[in-house]
Amino acid sequence: MIVVHTVLPIRPDARADFLAAASAVIKASNAEPGVLEYHLQESVANPNTFTTIERYTDQLALDAHLGSEHASTAIAALPPLVSGAPKVIKYVADDGIELPLG
Repeated sequence: MIVVHTVLPIRPDARADFLAAASAVIKASNAEPGVLEYHLQESVANPNTFTTIERYTDQLALDAHLGSEHASTAIAALPPLVSGAPKVIKYVADDGIELPLG
């Protein structure tokens, strides 16, 4: 499994445009074969800092996602929306277990 964690600092005046674009990307991405989940969260501590959590079955699924029209369009649209450099980290996970809370 491949996990991608992206941190995106978004300009406050670009927030609405970013969220509109992100909504379309999330919907399209979650419909792709090999995408286990694609979620967006906003930091409580740092407003307008968004994090994606993306899980793919394998590298082929990630490559297909990155080559998709919606991902390419979203990546190209980011520069005027961000207030700093995005941070993208890829993890390769050979295992994973769900842990109970409490």
